[in-house]
Amino acid sequence: MIKVNPKKREITDTIWTVIETFGFSEVEYNEGFYEDSKKEPGKYYYFAKNSMTAVNSQDSGEKAKADLVALCVEIAMVCGKENVTISLSDEKLAELLCLFGFENIIKLETGEKSAELLCLGKPFAKTKFEEDYYEITLDLSEFLDETAGFERVQASLIFAETDAEGMAYDIAYNLRMNGCIVEYYTGCGTIDDALLYTKEKGLGCILRVYSDGKLMINDFAKNEIIETTASDFLGYYDDDEEEDECDCGCGGHHHHHDHDMH
Repeated sequence: MIKVNPKKREITDTIWTVIETFGFSEVEYNEGFYEDSKKEPGKYYYFAKNSMTAVNSQDSGEKAKADLVALCVEIAMVCGKENVTISLSDEKLAELLCLFGFENIIKLETGEKSAELLCLGKPFAKTKFEEDYYEITLDLSEFLDETAGFERVQASLIFAETDAEGMAYDIAYNLRMNGCIVEYYTGCGTIDDALLYTKEKGLGCILRVYSDGKLMINDFAKNEIIETTASDFLGYYDDDEEEDECDCGCGGHHHHHDHDMH
């Protein structure tokens, strides 16, 4: 039987925020967990010494794999890890990971190879993918000390209107590469459904991308709505590395963007 663990273990708020954003529930590990998770499909995680294991027995195939890989990549990026790469041979999985904005860090290999996550060439997560059971274990030993000084980071949701998916992916990738926690809305509902989802998850902001390039940022923390364009939002200054506090609601900083109101 799966038992939810009500005790918050000693881990930084930064990592906790990422895990919670992906909808995983902490459970108590026991010797029968493997079989129990198949009987009670869901999205679970548990801690061991210097490691965190996440299990997705709720979704199937590549969707479950992509969810787990994206979780660990998000944790690595938010914790400031550089040169993160995803090495794999599954093209369908690679396509799904592109939806998370990871296309520039994916390295397709030949042959049969499970997804491997590396930082500076060193693996930091191990996968175990079986039928109806998908698991990934993240080595936390290199993450805990580095995130000790982080403030709690709020996550943002990106909602793409019809034919705006490409621009939305670019925005998601840009924010993730700059240390923001971003979730891409994959539901079939309207913007009202996405707003309800955002409030239920306690996310700090929703970015609505339109097919004509317009971008509307609803920042719940500041209680304001900013209207701009995707091109302005993604427009880096070519001649400097100026940084400003971002308007995506994540509470972090990244390269300066022109967020003028229109």
